[in-house]
Amino acid sequence: MIIAFSGQKGGVGKSTLSIATAQELKRRGRDVVILDTDSQSTALIWSKGAEEGVPTVPVFVVNDELVKGARAAAEKYDIVIIDVPGRLDSVQKRAMLAANLAIFPLGPSDAELWAVQTNIQLVKEARDFNENLDSVYLLNRMRKSSAETVEIRKLLEKNGQKTFESTIGDRVDFKRFLAYGAGIHEYAPTGKSSMEIKRFVTELERYLALGVE
Repeated sequence: MIIAFSGQKGGVGKSTLSIATAQELKRRGRDVVILDTDSQSTALIWSKGAEEGVPTVPVFVVNDELVKGARAAAEKYDIVIIDVPGRLDSVQKRAMLAANLAIFPLGPSDAELWAVQTNIQLVKEARDFNENLDSVYLLNRMRKSSAETVEIRKLLEKNGQKTFESTIGDRVDFKRFLAYGAGIHEYAPTGKSSMEIKRFVTELERYLALGVE
């Protein structure tokens, strides 16, 4: 299974959510790898900062041979997570060709909402070559039951887009855990941030039919 955290808008939380999701999947016993395609190398820097003895998801930098590399990794690992850069370029397009599922983190800013149409077009074009590509939006930096969140869900539904029920809040823990060199659970095991990632990963496992009760 190849999952790409995608979107042409930068700063929406792709790297943070890629790492948090991968590490939570690993904590549940899944064999996971991250392919870091972002020039900022956030995932790679995070993995190198892990304390000795702290089990973290392996990270590899892949760019030019992304489709080939992702498919090769999928033969070895249960789940391959691609951390995609925040711009519409050839790497973003190759990630769509490789992925089974594109997850688009989406925040509440107007700029992020404006990018939805570009994301829709990106997936549409990729399906000409990768007909089984699925895509779902993950609302990030939002409150689950706020009027704003409800309206954004309606907007996405109106445009024929699916969303996860889980919502990720705008929490300080998500800004700090990367420097810890582990997952959000290890950084804040009883925090709301950890609970949100756990709920999302449970929903993701069920969505992918990975045998979760």
